[in-house]
Amino acid sequence: MCLLVESTNCNIYLFFRLQLKKGRIFAPEKITNMIFNIEIVGLLAGVLTTSSFVPQVYKTWKEKSAENLSLSMFSLFFIGVIAWLYYGFYIDSLAMILANSVTAFLSAILIYFKIKYK
Repeated sequence: MCLLVESTNCNIYLFFRLQLKKGRIFAPEKITNMIFNIEIVGLLAGVLTTSSFVPQVYKTWKEKSAENLSLSMFSLFFIGVIAWLYYGFYIDSLAMILANSVTAFLSAILIYFKIKYK
């Protein structure tokens, strides 16, 4: 059965079969609420971590200096964020897609400033 579905769906399927066997299966509306609540936590985490880049982008733009920014660090970070974005699309997570899209954009701006203000 699991060979016919994606691995994430397979894990969910196996989890719920195990819960059903143990007599601990939840009602479908509770499962939906749990997933919705987790997505809200993800959105909140995304807003907090992504917004932390805004002061750095603003400061770099205002001072027209990126002297203290590490190009290699932000380049690796950008690649990692793109990988997280891809993963977010793969698991269909709105929180991961939104947060990593904005973070990728902001880190790309910092990379641009680092190259421009060299």
